[in-house]
Amino acid sequence: MRYKGGNPAVNLDLIIMVFFKDRYTVYSSQLYLPLNGRSVWMLLGLVKKIYVAGSASSD
Repeated sequence: MRYKGGNPAVNLDLIIMVFFKDRYTVYSSQLYLPLNGRSVWMLLGLVKKIYVAGSASSD
C-alpha cells in the first residue's frame, strides 16, 4: 500500500476489497489517482454501479 493515512483512497480501497474480493485487482489501479471532494463521490457512484451490476450477474 502506497497510501498515506489521511488519503480518502485508503477508504475506497477497503470498500473495493470488501465488495469485490476476487475482482479487487481489476479496480484497485484506479485508486492511485489523486482524489478530492467531487471525484471521491463520482468514484463511489461508479463503485456502487459496478457492485450492483456484479451482484446481479452472479445471481
